[in-house]
Amino acid sequence: MSKSRLQIGIVVSALLSAFVLYLVARDINWEAAREAITRMSFGQLLLGFVMIALGLIARGLRWHALLLHRLPMTRSLNLTSLAFFINNILPLRAGDIARIEFAAHGVHSVPRATTLSVAVVERLIDLLSLMVLFVLTIIISGQTIPPEVRQAVTAFGILTVIGTIAVLALAFVAALREWSRRLVHGLEARIGLLARLGVGKLFDNLLDGLAAVNSPRYMGLALWWNFVAWVVSFIAYWALPAALFPNATPADSLLMMVAVAFAISVPVTIASVGAIEGGVVLALTAQGYPYEEAFAVGLVLHLCTLLPYTLLGLAALWLETLSLATVWDAITGGTKPSPEAGDAA
Repeated sequence: MSKSRLQIGIVVSALLSAFVLYLVARDINWEAAREAITRMSFGQLLLGFVMIALGLIARGLRWHALLLHRLPMTRSLNLTSLAFFINNILPLRAGDIARIEFAAHGVHSVPRATTLSVAVVERLIDLLSLMVLFVLTIIISGQTIPPEVRQAVTAFGILTVIGTIAVLALAFVAALREWSRRLVHGLEARIGLLARLGVGKLFDNLLDGLAAVNSPRYMGLALWWNFVAWVVSFIAYWALPAALFPNATPADSLLMMVAVAFAISVPVTIASVGAIEGGVVLALTAQGYPYEEAFAVGLVLHLCTLLPYTLLGLAALWLETLSLATVWDAITGGTKPSPEAGDAA
């Protein structure tokens, strides 16, 4: 991503963040929202904070499995924490670019094309998980699903079907690895342009990123850690409303989690400003909770998300012997990390 494109994205995202937050908070009674925050149970807030941190660790272990353990576990956890941290500072999934770039350097490294195809599988797993969660929400909540959430599910459902077909097709090609490899390398040997572009090596690296799809062991591990990530996230999304509403139900929490997940799935705001609050307000007010108190839960959820992501991200920077300037250069195509980066840990 070029520096100018990212800078434009930051400005646009900042404006969108301000606009979305304005829409959510324009009629808020700030005194009532502040009073609601002061009534929240600290123990429940602490539980939510811990669960969100554990969810990030579980997602790092999921990425580790999808990579077939090509990186040391500590590096997989560090780079995932770094990616989520950067995604909460910069727009357009810049953290994912940083993770791909830094994984390609060091003694233990993975080619960019491999981590890119792993990212595709990772996103598809998230989409499929959201579809399953939405079905559970409908079963539990009945007709209380806000129409905005239903519309988002329809759009994402279409993307999920398309993505599933694409990945299954690629997985089929990966299953016939030797045959497809001979085909691509044969074409490369006959067509000079393909050879100059290094299509054969690129194809091999892409197939490597899909290898987990055809491995019961690694795909099973990835799905297990995906399950753990969503379970601990659900606990967090139950704990935070329960900090203010002792009678909050699992159905309320499930709807809130689904609404927020869809709200932040399109990375157009910085640090999901306004998106998280809007998703919480949409879900909780649909269940009959007061607007100001729902907004207070949204603010606290946002804080309980930013804090562990920031702390774990800064720890990852230190463990990987990186700086924010190095991360910026890696994202914008400036100075690349040194071959030793990340291996000091």
